[in-house]
Amino acid sequence: MFGTVLAMLGSLSGAAVLDLYEGSGAVGMEALSRGAANVVMVERSRSACAALRRNAELLGAKNLQLRCADALEFATAAAADVARFDIVFLDPPFALDLWAPLAQQLERGGWLAGQAMIYVESPRLGVPAPPRNGLLRREGHAGGGGQQSGIPKPPPQV
Repeated sequence: MFGTVLAMLGSLSGAAVLDLYEGSGAVGMEALSRGAANVVMVERSRSACAALRRNAELLGAKNLQLRCADALEFATAAAADVARFDIVFLDPPFALDLWAPLAQQLERGGWLAGQAMIYVESPRLGVPAPPRNGLLRREGHAGGGGQQSGIPKPPPQV
């Protein structure tokens, strides 16, 4: 996954990163190791959150926030207490079909920096359409049959 992201962006150096379905912690920890300025990991499972907390402490991870919350509820909350994000990883369980509502809420809620990239993983069939104000940058197939898409938010119109 990071090979694809780095090919699109060139670097994560200095980026503010959000992973709405953190799971094992691999995405957030990898982003930090590749130079992200700060990472927010959102994970609903309390047991996974506990493991993520322990692992972050063991690794001495800095500039990392862990939020034990439902991703849609998190995205619906006011974004005032968190910086805007340059890169968002969006990989919800495929059966929930949450790509469009989450991408729209990230935009509505002010979570995205001016040229934010939303990196989506979805099933090969039923690929989500980019948000109304987004553009599909790249599609590809990865392990497990997942479809990967980079969806940049266009710069604001003046």
